[in-house]
Amino acid sequence: MSRGYELVLLGATGHTGKLAAEHLTKHAPTNLRWALAGRSESKLNSLASDLRALHPDRIQPVVELFELEGPSLTSLIKRTQVIVSTVGPFMKYGTPVIEACARNVTHYVDCSAEIPWHKEMIERFDTIAKASGAIIIPQTGSGSAPPDLTTYLLAAHIRNTYSAGTLQVTSSSELKVQPSAGSMDAVLSEFDIYGSSQMAKCREPFALSPVQHRPLVRPPHLSSWTRLIGVGNDEYLGPLTDFEQSAIDKPLVERSWGLLNDGGLAVKQEFYHNTAVAIADTPNRERAIAKSGFDGSIYLFTGICITEAALTLLRGEETYATKMGGGFLTSATLGHAYIGRLRNVGVRFEIVDDVS
Repeated sequence: MSRGYELVLLGATGHTGKLAAEHLTKHAPTNLRWALAGRSESKLNSLASDLRALHPDRIQPVVELFELEGPSLTSLIKRTQVIVSTVGPFMKYGTPVIEACARNVTHYVDCSAEIPWHKEMIERFDTIAKASGAIIIPQTGSGSAPPDLTTYLLAAHIRNTYSAGTLQVTSSSELKVQPSAGSMDAVLSEFDIYGSSQMAKCREPFALSPVQHRPLVRPPHLSSWTRLIGVGNDEYLGPLTDFEQSAIDKPLVERSWGLLNDGGLAVKQEFYHNTAVAIADTPNRERAIAKSGFDGSIYLFTGICITEAALTLLRGEETYATKMGGGFLTSATLGHAYIGRLRNVGVRFEIVDDVS
């Protein structure tokens, strides 16, 4: 695909957008052809100047002004290979971008965490994206990509080690972060736009998966005391409590399962740590643990996740995503190529063997 830009960063002057732009400046190939896109020319020029000072010996990003719908958006999307979007709430601003990408064979990644919108986009544009060959990967931010990738690693490890599928994965996350105003706006907008009924449907098992399935094992029985205080204990993960992000991550991981369903596959001020335990579908129920983590700003981590996903599509080796050829996919479909890129910029992933 030969176009003027390889990558365009939408919402470049927002908090996450700036961090993503800085990461690209420091770590992307120096010959990357890319652009900063937004609606304020003065803010974009100021950011471009800062980035030039950060790394003057690379191709500098072009400044592009655009509106969130209409001819200027379509023109910009037709001129790039991959769109990276940080413009949220996505349910308010993201639909025209995804539609234009799906129709114009432009790959897309974002840092959304809005399951009802994600489900709506699949229903409206998945067939179009598959037909055109556009790869659309929402939810590649720091809250969603690590659990999806650790689950993928565990399933692949169990398949390679035991020649078996994965019966169950239990995941826990620990993080320290101050929610942004944009994150709070997204939460409030979700209820206003979709309502409680649609929100409830998106929490059903396999709500996003192309393959419907009943869990192979029953959820663990919770005592009355555990249900009352909201805290339980796992043999391998220790004390656990409910986490609202789980309602966002679970449908995404289940979609990865459906897409890849060939038998299974020192703390600073802010941080993100994820640990997951998988049970093999074998007579002895062998277990394996995967851990991932990043010490630093969660918003920087999101910027890293979305830009490295885009670079995997642009400059990476063949992945499940490229083999599938288009449609609404997930972080896990970028597989080991994506994990390798994240490791190279400071994100930790490891498998712990034989914890039976």
